[in-house]
Amino acid sequence: MASTRDFADVLRKKIATDPRLAAAVAEARFQANIAEQIYTVRTEAGLTQTQLARRIGTHQSVIARLEDADYEGHTFSMLRRIADATGKELFIAFKESNPGSGPVTVEPHRAPAQKAPPLNRRSAAGSKLKSAPKSAPSARKKKRSH
Repeated sequence: MASTRDFADVLRKKIATDPRLAAAVAEARFQANIAEQIYTVRTEAGLTQTQLARRIGTHQSVIARLEDADYEGHTFSMLRRIADATGKELFIAFKESNPGSGPVTVEPHRAPAQKAPPLNRRSAAGSKLKSAPKSAPSARKKKRSH
């Protein structure tokens, strides 16, 4: 009979042997922690997302995004506004990494480079630039006049 392995053990081993996976897990844990703290201070203050949004001068959808564990755009300014609106104090602390794990480097997410459209100079003497045509004539719909 084949032995069954605990899935959590399999993940721990993969994370321990793959630095990129370990960094991704650490980043996800960090983002989820921020989202959870925002949710906790909001609900402890007895506020809905809409009420908190009004207090800090933003929209409910922004609060929902901030409470999403996958969101990576938290700013200190926004976190400070949330702290003020909920009667909390925001503080940031650095602590030692887990022993033996070493430093974790998280590569920033970068969108793939896109080639800029070519620019044509209108005149050599002037500095005005004109962008290349936006689309081919066949791609445009023409209105017919009757």
